[in-house]
Amino acid sequence: IVINCRSCQIKLSLKSRRNINEKMGFSLWNLFEASLLCLNAVCILHEERFLARIGWSAKSPSVQGFGEQPTAKAQILNLIHSIRTVARIPLILFNIVTIVLKLILG
Repeated sequence: IVINCRSCQIKLSLKSRRNINEKMGFSLWNLFEASLLCLNAVCILHEERFLARIGWSAKSPSVQGFGEQPTAKAQILNLIHSIRTVARIPLILFNIVTIVLKLILG
């Protein structure tokens, strides 16, 4: 189809030359980056500044009887604490690898 408008012809020609890599897609790399960002967010939560304000401090009293299941709040606090403890060094390495790959590959 021939369109007489010069700006429309330019838009059509630019649209046809679009690179396949420019399209946003779901890949394992995107999943890795999203999970890395979420783990970083969990690791930087400060107990006294953020978690204590909403009542989620590890120092808050948690009355639990013997053999009872821990509450959802206690399980989430334990998960945050364990992620901070176990994932500190691997997160540093994964962040370095991600930054280097982003600098090299774009």
